[in-house]
Amino acid sequence: MVLSWSKPENNGGAEINCYHLEKRDKDGVRWTKCNRQPLTDLHFKVTGLLDGHFYEYRVSAENEAGVGDLSELSLFYRACGSLRLFVTIRGRPEPEVKWAKLDGELTERVMIESTSSYTMLVIDNVNRFDSGKYTLNLENNTGEKSALINVRVLDTPSAPQAFAVKDIKKDSVNLVWETPLTDGGSKITNYIVEKRESTRKAYTAVTTNCLSNSFKIDELPEGCIFYFRVCAVNEYGIGLMAETKNPIKVSEVPMPPRNVRVTDLTKNSVSLAWEKPAHDGGSKVMCYNVEVQGKDDKGTQKWNTSCTVKILETTIANLVAGDAYSFRVIAINEKGKSVPKELGLPVTTKDIAIEPSIEVLFNTYSVKAGGDLTVEIPVRGRPKPVIAWKHHGLPLKQTSSLTILNTKTSSKIIIKEAGREHVGKYEITAANPGGMKVAEIGIIVLDKPGPPTAIKPTAVTSDSISLSWAPPEYDGGCCINNYIVEKRDTNATDWQMVSANVATTAIKASRLTKGAEYQFRIYAVNRYGKSQHTDSRGITAQYNFKLPGPPSTPKVVHATKIYMLVTWNEPVNDGGSTVLGYHLERKERTSIIWNKMNRGLIKDTEYKVTGIEEGMGYEYRVYAENIAGIGKCSKACEAVSARDPCDPPGEPTVTGITRTSVSLAWTKPEYDGGAKVTGYIIERRDLPEGRWMRCNFTNVVETYYDVTGLTKDQQYDFRVIAKNAAGCFSDPSYSTGSITVKDDVDPPRIMMDVKYRAAVVVKAGDVLKINKHQVHLKMLQLDG
Repeated sequence: MVLSWSKPENNGGAEINCYHLEKRDKDGVRWTKCNRQPLTDLHFKVTGLLDGHFYEYRVSAENEAGVGDLSELSLFYRACGSLRLFVTIRGRPEPEVKWAKLDGELTERVMIESTSSYTMLVIDNVNRFDSGKYTLNLENNTGEKSALINVRVLDTPSAPQAFAVKDIKKDSVNLVWETPLTDGGSKITNYIVEKRESTRKAYTAVTTNCLSNSFKIDELPEGCIFYFRVCAVNEYGIGLMAETKNPIKVSEVPMPPRNVRVTDLTKNSVSLAWEKPAHDGGSKVMCYNVEVQGKDDKGTQKWNTSCTVKILETTIANLVAGDAYSFRVIAINEKGKSVPKELGLPVTTKDIAIEPSIEVLFNTYSVKAGGDLTVEIPVRGRPKPVIAWKHHGLPLKQTSSLTILNTKTSSKIIIKEAGREHVGKYEITAANPGGMKVAEIGIIVLDKPGPPTAIKPTAVTSDSISLSWAPPEYDGGCCINNYIVEKRDTNATDWQMVSANVATTAIKASRLTKGAEYQFRIYAVNRYGKSQHTDSRGITAQYNFKLPGPPSTPKVVHATKIYMLVTWNEPVNDGGSTVLGYHLERKERTSIIWNKMNRGLIKDTEYKVTGIEEGMGYEYRVYAENIAGIGKCSKACEAVSARDPCDPPGEPTVTGITRTSVSLAWTKPEYDGGAKVTGYIIERRDLPEGRWMRCNFTNVVETYYDVTGLTKDQQYDFRVIAKNAAGCFSDPSYSTGSITVKDDVDPPRIMMDVKYRAAVVVKAGDVLKINKHQVHLKMLQLDG
């Protein structure tokens, strides 16, 4: 159709640049552009129309400010055409005129008009199917004449033929078709493929430039339902559509079931179970075929469907006792059957004992106080297991509030109005001839906690009392939030609040009256409420402590010419109060005056003393102090001279090895620290990652030692430490490195004179002597 229009009455103050023309098929809902390039003329030839279809049009103008409003809609115009074949004829007498079509019959739309001078064939509403070869035949009594007219109707192509959907997968389809019956008189340039979901009305283009007779659509939503269509395109436009008649679901056959296994076995039946396929192919699995392989009448193996089920388990009955059967399971969806999944090995039908199994779903169960609770534990086995329950190690008895119910596949504990007596660990035992299984669960009753326990004073002064206590034996099934502490003078009856929000299990009650006796009351609190209280004994606010006893005699564990390290032990008696610290005193061997070494309290039981003179001997004593004061001093230690420690011994060497011992030797230290070396300590460690351990528990004064009690084939490392008369220990020597404990043995050898290596010739009846000095045998006797 050729359309024309007029310029807008108002150009918007700027020149019109172009126009946009749109059309709509009366049978459609979408408006489409008629022009690909901007229109500058006031007319346009619209092509690609469908013969016989009605179209309406609208147009808009565009200037530099943009696109203006659309025009009013046109009337609906019908796309149609006519074919006229006009042929001049002659003949006398007037010939008889006959028209025909070689590849078909003339339709009802064909009209023929003939005179003595011309004939004309007219076809109204011509379409692509009117293309072909037409014959004109003239005949009179003088003869016959014919002509051939080839007609090609230029139109869009007809619909593609044999349109089909093949190779449907879970996310793709493959569309195939054949070339349209007619190409519209022009070569087909490409195909347009469209799709639409079943829930939508409009199609969307997948491709507009398909150059072959097939197209694969990928990345489709799995399990969705689609319609598809395709049309051919030539230079005259888009041809007729070929559509799928039925909806296509994007899916495929499912994957095979997983983990096919035997769950039960008797002499006449086999129970199977399996898991769902890893993927259902995009379509829900509807059922499963269970097939069994057995022998037919001819003795050949054949797979037969035993049953079809919708669940993930089944029992195949009526089998022959002692026969071997193979099984496989097939998943089925609307697309078809999966690959079979076989049971690993054939199963021979027989009665067997199955060891009990207990499937504990949860380790702990909780219930509010006064509520009801049912605990069901799945139990399996053949024959049916005997089930027993224990609570806190004792047989569980049924009461009015607790019931035990055993079924073929489980055991239940039913608790009514749960209370504190139901709290704790429960043990279930299942036993049959196949074995025994034991499992544990815990039941928590959510309630107010029990009362705190073990209240005791930890410190008492003239105006304060410090208390500690233990948490409740039963916390109510949840965390203790806090404690409430109250007090009262034992001469009064009313209780006073000390603290209502104590986070720990200790508190200090201050501002007490000296000499007065107090009693304390403590509650535990959780999210469900406050416990019953626990009362302490009467406690008097006054010091009840004595001075601590003396510490042990101090020792100088390390002495050099610039410092000494002194250690001691705590007093046997702390006077009833924790020792707060210590005081250390020192005096020279020839002096009678003791001097204090520390300014503040010494918190540890050792102290490093500096400011000493080389070669001078010193004695030490120590005092302990608690809250009551400083106690008696310890005994003084023997005088120790300030000297350097001796050097370490020389690196030890191995002089002998057996399967349980190693003999070591070393050299004395080059420098003895100013005092004679009085002994050695030998240490060893297991390799590769052992720790150093002492080998000798008596003083070794020699420079050699046999380490015994070792393990055969074990690797060890050894080192030595020297000690001098001043009581100073050296640094460890270099270690021996890896030593493997094993017997040091040589293989037997024979040392024989050369003359005996060749053949020895002796006359019959003579005497042959081999001197013992001529053949030497060296052997080592092991294990006695």
